[in-house]
Amino acid sequence: GALAASMDLAAAGQLNLADAAATTVQMMGSFGLGAGDATRIANALAGAANASSADVSDLTQAMSQCSAQAALAGWSLEDTASPRPPTRPPRPSPPTA
Repeated sequence: GALAASMDLAAAGQLNLADAAATTVQMMGSFGLGAGDATRIANALAGAANASSADVSDLTQAMSQCSAQAALAGWSLEDTASPRPPTRPPRPSPPTA
């Protein structure tokens, strides 16, 4: 579950468990995900760190700054965390009132 995924993220990123859990919860809120997506979050951050020169700690800090805006722009968790730009255009933003 979510605890196991947070522990995996903490181990992969050499983070303390509280920081890994906080990052997981923040990504859930930003991207409208649930506890069942915790492994997806851990995999996205660890995978992005492995594909770039950043480490998981750097990515968690960056994602805390941009995740809500990226989700509003239609980017997925994986697109936002990726060191490469998305390969498809983001979905259109909903109309404003």
